[in-house]
Amino acid sequence: MALTQIEFAKILNREPDCVVVKTNGSTSVKRKSALTGEMVEVKYIPVSYIENTLDEVFGAGLWNTTEPKLMIVGNEVVGTITLRVYHPVIKEWIEQGGIAAVQIRKASGSAITDINSKIPNALEMDMPHLFSDCLKNAAQKLGRIFGRNLNRDFIDQYDSTQAITTDDVVGIVKLCQSLAELGELKERFMSFIRNPAVYAAFVAKNAELTAGKLIESPKRQPIQEQKETVKIENGNDSKTA
Repeated sequence: MALTQIEFAKILNREPDCVVVKTNGSTSVKRKSALTGEMVEVKYIPVSYIENTLDEVFGAGLWNTTEPKLMIVGNEVVGTITLRVYHPVIKEWIEQGGIAAVQIRKASGSAITDINSKIPNALEMDMPHLFSDCLKNAAQKLGRIFGRNLNRDFIDQYDSTQAITTDDVVGIVKLCQSLAELGELKERFMSFIRNPAVYAAFVAKNAELTAGKLIESPKRQPIQEQKETVKIENGNDSKTA
């Protein structure tokens, strides 16, 4: 049975296997998180996983790349390639461009313009790395499965099967009536939570519901009327007052 566009989109937008997501462990390659303001490690996916996934999703022999175009800018080599894949639903070849750069490694302390200080044979290792980064950059544009959102703090989401957008989620959160319901919505829309508008809506509603719970007066139990029984002296009868 042939794939539909929605079914194929689901394949492309699966998150990559967490086992293959790597960090280089270097303190020099970090980025500042827009959510926390902290420096966090940069994540990446090995090029071997990218190539194998292209084989699985599109088919071996049904994707290829153009020869890289190179340009030297200062002490860096900038490369661009075009990734071509055969789309199994629309039955056409589609293209995505990839771009990356590597530094020309030179002796420590040398000037950028001093070409004679280049480390011998350094580009033998750096050029394959450049091509790999170009391929990964192009593949990311095809979908999440290739690492599109690895280093993004805010991710705009759209659920094509439910036709739910971020604006819809924000509206639903604003109508929430209890903390328990808010927790259920958070689980339901977890894929939207990194969107800044959705995140802000959840934070605001949580604060609103928490404040309302704190100031809510506890229900008073009805006070039963206490009846006092007064014993009349010199008699066995009793009087209720």
